[in-house]
Amino acid sequence: MIKIFLDSADINDIKKYNDSLISGLTTNPSLARKAGVTDYNQFIESVLELCDNKPVSFEVLSNEPEEMVKQANVIADYGDNVCVKLPIKNTDGSFYLSSDCFTSHLSMHIDLNITAITTFYQVVEALNFLAQLEGGHHIISIFAGRIADCGYDPEELVQEAKQFILNENISNVQVLWASTREVFNIHQADRCGADIITCTPAILDKYIGLRNMNLEDYAANTSKMFFDDAQKAGLKLCLNEQK
Repeated sequence: MIKIFLDSADINDIKKYNDSLISGLTTNPSLARKAGVTDYNQFIESVLELCDNKPVSFEVLSNEPEEMVKQANVIADYGDNVCVKLPIKNTDGSFYLSSDCFTSHLSMHIDLNITAITTFYQVVEALNFLAQLEGGHHIISIFAGRIADCGYDPEELVQEAKQFILNENISNVQVLWASTREVFNIHQADRCGADIITCTPAILDKYIGLRNMNLEDYAANTSKMFFDDAQKAGLKLCLNEQK
């Protein structure tokens, strides 16, 4: 069964879901900004106090390779369960991971999460980079939701990534389905071989609340919702003979 990671930087969300069905946590700077995080070091420490036995991904904040390496090493030192997120491309669209500073100065056995992947070419670039590192347990995050937003089928890319990993006998890299848009994505990700899927609190609430819902009952509940809302709004419809 696919592992579900919470995708949030809100400490209250993390407290709420940490003891439920989630197997790990992912964060990013956008989520941190939304949650009002201002002290990134303190944020990392607070999260790890709650998730000391589950894998957690924290992303670097820089756009310059040398500074990214320094930040990656600092983040990784916070704990053995920490995975450092590096975006597959720089802000100018370049594949910066080929820079010598990454293979030369990253701490040995650091765990990485190569994120924001949207094409098979990027999958191969990420795996080629990870193959140069010594040890570690890594993740490649395929942004399936954003791929689907553009009108493409993300399942195909996830399947291709998994098949490539199997063909190359890569044992230390997991495929993650990211930017989840709806509960059904969990089933899609599972059936196409993804190892992990990230879910926002809203998706998790739906998944927990609606799992195994009887669809006949769901139709009746929906009709009742429409009727109740019409009554609460005081909606009236004048029929022709009443006008």
